[in-house]
Amino acid sequence: MFWPAALSLALPLFFGTGALALLALGLGPEPGKGWERNAQFAGTALLLGLLADAAVVCLSGSLVWGALFCALAGALGWLRLGRPRLGIPRWPVVLIGLAAVLYLAKIVATPMEGWDGRSIWFYHAKLLFTDQGFVPTSWTNPADVFSHANYPVLFPILAAQIARMAGFWNEFLPKLGLFWLLAPGLLLLGGLAARRLLFIAAFLILLPAMGFRLWYGSVDGYLALYVSLGFIYAVLWSREGSARDLSAALASLGCALALKDEAKLAVLAVITFFAAAWPWRYKAWRSFLGQLSWGRWMVLSLLCLSELLAWEFRRRGWGLESDLKLGSEEYLARAEGRLGSLLWIAHILARDGRLIAGWTMSGLVVALHWRRFPEAMPEWLGISLAQVVFLGVMLYVYLGTPMEISWHLANSAKRVMLTPFCFMALSFLAAVSTPEKQNG
Repeated sequence: MFWPAALSLALPLFFGTGALALLALGLGPEPGKGWERNAQFAGTALLLGLLADAAVVCLSGSLVWGALFCALAGALGWLRLGRPRLGIPRWPVVLIGLAAVLYLAKIVATPMEGWDGRSIWFYHAKLLFTDQGFVPTSWTNPADVFSHANYPVLFPILAAQIARMAGFWNEFLPKLGLFWLLAPGLLLLGGLAARRLLFIAAFLILLPAMGFRLWYGSVDGYLALYVSLGFIYAVLWSREGSARDLSAALASLGCALALKDEAKLAVLAVITFFAAAWPWRYKAWRSFLGQLSWGRWMVLSLLCLSELLAWEFRRRGWGLESDLKLGSEEYLARAEGRLGSLLWIAHILARDGRLIAGWTMSGLVVALHWRRFPEAMPEWLGISLAQVVFLGVMLYVYLGTPMEISWHLANSAKRVMLTPFCFMALSFLAAVSTPEKQNG
């Protein structure tokens, strides 16, 4: 019965795997910068380790090879890292630690719930556990069309590996994979603690807004969490130029892409943000990017996209496609024929309240910091246009959906609106946040 020990070592080995990559790229811990920077480094490293594990499983087709790779790379990472200086803990450590304990207890103490959890994420995990990896016939079975076999597989791989280590499947243990996904997010939240107001706002908005979606078995809450963290750290990098902030943003968005296809829309929004802010920030950004060579940034980007690329290679080889078929002639024809429903769809999305709340909070941030408008304008403009792109493409998706619109909205609008609500208000605040002076 060594599996409890194996599970307890998993997160440290994932961290070591990601740390090995960051150290090789010159993005290791910063001595004397305080525990917040170390928490940010740990969160980024954990995400890279999780993504590397999933990528190896996708490429090899075996759950075992991913675990073996992370065991070896993780051990090397710890040897290379040595004994890190953690810095002086501060009060946010208590909040982060308490949240970790409470969410871990809730995750493992409740069984799988909900249609999405049972019929998509844990169903895919059960396939992987039963087959001990990827078997084409299990994923291309026409009878399983309900399970969206084309969806990303980061979480199913983690849940299947947990059950594989234990040697059995039940309603509770595979859910530990949700905590493995949550831990890096909590650490990245801790990385904001030097900016007290931003940290408190992120802690009080992100975790309560996700609610039951962090423990009941779906990944929608984690999608919103990592898209929001990606936006926050992207804005911080735009203003201050820390290579660690950009690496945290890339890792967060890479994780989001490995959770659901909807994250591609968020990445498009982030690209819009950078494009809008570029005319005012390009000189500073050129200096920021000079902290690492372009080759190293490309390597880091590929590491963050490793699961996405590996899964795309496998699923395209099997002919797995999205049932939406965005961009097809049929989709465009449906969208054109439903243009009269555009305002009705917008009304349904806004009626949820979170969109209006996000705009209200963004406006409040601008009103309270209007004297800093000239310095924050590039970021605020970029975030605003990113929201427009995100919501515009979302409307297009609903207009052309092959499903009945009212049914599709009723079953997805609430979870879909989580993401724009969270990132818009917090990103506006990140644009005017400044770190407090501290002793490391």
